[in-house]
Amino acid sequence: MSLTKVVGNGHMQSRSIVLKTAIRHLVERSLGRLPLRMLLRASGLRTLQVFYHKSHHADPVYFRQGYAVKSPEQFEAEIDYLLQRLVPVTLEQLLAAKSDQDLPEGSFFLSFDDGYRELAEIISPILQRKGVPATFFICSSLIDNKNWLFEDQIGLVLSRVRGLSQADIAACESQCLQPHGLTFSSLRRIRVPPAKALLELGEFLRIDWDTELAQHRPYLTSEQIHGLLRNGFSIGAHGIDHTVFESLSLDEQLRQIDESCRAVAEQFDLRYRAFAFPYGEFGVNRELLLRVRREKLIDCLFGTRGLVIDEFEPWLRQRLWCEGHAGTFESHLRSQLGAAVLRHWRGRNVVNRRHQG
Repeated sequence: MSLTKVVGNGHMQSRSIVLKTAIRHLVERSLGRLPLRMLLRASGLRTLQVFYHKSHHADPVYFRQGYAVKSPEQFEAEIDYLLQRLVPVTLEQLLAAKSDQDLPEGSFFLSFDDGYRELAEIISPILQRKGVPATFFICSSLIDNKNWLFEDQIGLVLSRVRGLSQADIAACESQCLQPHGLTFSSLRRIRVPPAKALLELGEFLRIDWDTELAQHRPYLTSEQIHGLLRNGFSIGAHGIDHTVFESLSLDEQLRQIDESCRAVAEQFDLRYRAFAFPYGEFGVNRELLLRVRREKLIDCLFGTRGLVIDEFEPWLRQRLWCEGHAGTFESHLRSQLGAAVLRHWRGRNVVNRRHQG
């Protein structure tokens, strides 16, 4: 076959892919105009499971700015949008459901990850006024501000670095990051706690981590968590220290789940154990899930793959992230539902790990 013919075939294939993608996006947008309940039904979903992290007006100095946090007004408007179209359900209802058929059609489940103090100070009052239940997933080592979430340490480092000269930035990167195979660019994306690098960065930038933690107190206290429980909200675990599970061995993945759930359940006298994977359960194989289920360590698990059905549902449920998206909340939600409808029609809207490596 001649080079010209190979190039020509490649060009035709490329045009075909672009055309198929354009058609798919057009169909998704068209489907997205349907009523929300109709979209849910057409996608094979009965419950819309969404999650956030926090809400604030201005980013604190320790926030890494990896996504756009909604203001309280924006968040409240999004909750109103859901309430006008769907019915909220509680974690207790999810736990009691043997299948989604046991849940109200056209419902939504709301949850929050990481355990920031804004959950008690901003989110909870909004939800209480509107009568909306929610579940808060907390990293067990952060309760009472005993430790830093490493992403927030990185955020504090980056805020300090912005005030340095180019020469000092280069020196800091050379001395504190490059020996660990890191740069400031890669530090923004890292999902594994770079403990040694952060210690050296703190020394270089004269950051006293304990003093900063005591000053900012970014995370929920035991008292605040007890208050959330008294107000009818539910609590779950989110790992010990928010390390991405893809980076961990099978034994360490199991330890993160078991220890964080046990710590949260025992400290707050919970009758249930719910767990949300930090960054989702990507990289978690069926062996771990089957072992956790067989040993009855957890009552329910939550991932972050979006509007899909999990093969382990209702024990493992997938959620849609509602921060960091382009466009409005409505457009984000409708585009995701439109895509879910297409996947459902094609028989491809189920997470089936039997076909994963």
